[in-house]
Amino acid sequence: MYRRGMFQTCLRMCRNHINTLLNYGMKHETVFLLSPVYVTLFDGELLSFFGIIRILHPSWVLLYFKDHEALRISLLTLLLYLMIQCQKKLHSNLVCDSLSLVRYAHDAVFCSENKRERFDLLSLKLIYRTTKLYVDVSL
Repeated sequence: MYRRGMFQTCLRMCRNHINTLLNYGMKHETVFLLSPVYVTLFDGELLSFFGIIRILHPSWVLLYFKDHEALRISLLTLLLYLMIQCQKKLHSNLVCDSLSLVRYAHDAVFCSENKRERFDLLSLKLIYRTTKLYVDVSL
């Protein structure tokens, strides 16, 4: 839905999935970072972020072939990113409210320094910062 420009539908689907993940304890469902299906959902900052990581640390890409758990990102992180991107495209007033959800995910859901959550923590920090800048500029 996001790639087709159906932002309202994508936003509704992301909210429903986020609620499901948080309410039913499925917070750590993950997706492969190198999967073309998911990489096409990234645009802007997050795609550049993963591109820089691949350039600066090419050995991390090799980890994928050795340890399939190494290069995964939480579905919750991906859905938060898509939800905020949809809100930005729709010029929604709810972007500020989404910041608290990103902060909750960063502080409560991925609070440990677990090796498997490395990309989630970095991604959530990036999402929070870019969204905060967006809110500051748009006000």
